[in-house]
Amino acid sequence: MIQLLMDVKVSPRTVNNKTKLYREDAEAGWEMCLKWIELCWKGDVLEVIGQLEAEQLELGQPAEEAAEDDPQLKLKEMIIYLQNNVSRMDYPSYRQQGLPTSSCLIESQVKEMNHRIKGSEKFWDDGEGGEAINHVRAALISDGERLHDHISSRPGDQYTRPTRKTRQPAMT
Repeated sequence: MIQLLMDVKVSPRTVNNKTKLYREDAEAGWEMCLKWIELCWKGDVLEVIGQLEAEQLELGQPAEEAAEDDPQLKLKEMIIYLQNNVSRMDYPSYRQQGLPTSSCLIESQVKEMNHRIKGSEKFWDDGEGGEAINHVRAALISDGERLHDHISSRPGDQYTRPTRKTRQPAMT
């Protein structure tokens, strides 16, 4: 069974960003945000939603044509966000199962692979050629004779490039 997780960094960031927009007292807003983040971490997301809904009742519902930065709208968006993701925020269970609650490890590994293979911020869009580039790059940065073995065993003459006249036509 595949279990979708909400990255533990995403929900606090979302809660904090939206709290700043509807709370005028930044310090009190931050304290409330920390409380909500702690409740989410403990698995009490429904408690947070209940508190936010109580605040929504106090603040009122946003108007239909509310501005994008309207505090009532931001509060409503935060409630909807948490309601939509409550099933992915069972952090106590994830920790008990030994599941990662953040994508930062895999993001770091992907960045490391990208840097080692192709360099940062470069993209391949030539279809199947990317796999061949991976093999050559891996051979180049590896210890041993992998690159030499690869160059020696590839089809064609490893010492000279074919001229236009001697190239084989592409297979169709």
